[in-house]
Amino acid sequence: MAEEYYAVLEKQEQLPLAYQKKNQTSGSPAQEQTGKTVEVNGLDSSPRPGSGLSGSCATGQMASWEDQPPSKGSASGVSLTEGELIRRNVAQQVREHARSQGSVPRHWSRWAEDKLQPKVDWRKQLAAAIRFAAADTTGATDYSYCRPSRRHGQIGQGNVIFPSLRCPLPSVAVVADTSGSMSEKMLSQALAEIFGILRFLAHKEKIYVLAVDQTVEFCRRVFRPEQIQLTGGGGTDMRVGLEAAARLKPLPQLGIVITDGQTPWPDRPPQRMKVIVLLFGDGIAPDWANVIKIRA
Repeated sequence: MAEEYYAVLEKQEQLPLAYQKKNQTSGSPAQEQTGKTVEVNGLDSSPRPGSGLSGSCATGQMASWEDQPPSKGSASGVSLTEGELIRRNVAQQVREHARSQGSVPRHWSRWAEDKLQPKVDWRKQLAAAIRFAAADTTGATDYSYCRPSRRHGQIGQGNVIFPSLRCPLPSVAVVADTSGSMSEKMLSQALAEIFGILRFLAHKEKIYVLAVDQTVEFCRRVFRPEQIQLTGGGGTDMRVGLEAAARLKPLPQLGIVITDGQTPWPDRPPQRMKVIVLLFGDGIAPDWANVIKIRA
């Protein structure tokens, strides 16, 4: 029991550092516990089986036949980076074996999933992605005569009217997957995420919400969460949703797709539209999109 081990270890702490092993009569050489390396028959070689000698795993002291840690320079060892690569390789094999044969213990599967997909606060990741995409489209980026420049009458150009730099208001399209493969829990979580997007962006962006299964069931510019209707329940085709978003006027600069990934995708991203995919489970998402996995 653990208490017995503790009592024995406590006694060992009270023993002197130098003592002789009691098996000298059986022919095993003495081992001096002085905190220094111990030679075996004067040679730096591994002890013979049955010699009674133990290494640092048993005694806590480094023996002469053992390699020093990599930091001491006596052995190359495995660096931290190499160790992490080895662990990820093992985790990948564990996950593949679990998916193909299903005979891997559950705690090994959990370790492999945590190693290959570290848990990240995906809500913070989503907020950062939206903030970056929205900021990338804002700024004084275009000239407009709707509001003439206030400086044109001050630079002696007579009746010439100069345009002013304007910041076009970016628009956002949220495409929600409402197909039959989306469970009630997924739909409620998708609705909660749309609420969060509205709170985050509604004060400065135009928000359009599209409910899509195989067709566009709902498409409307929304200002309040109660205006949203997540209707649908048929098959799944997010290509239809992205095509509908690309036809909106003005063209959305940012498209956010909320789906379980059980859908075909376009081969290419929509032109002049950044796409963020909020993905439930282990579904498939296109390589050209910024994918954020939603964990329950």
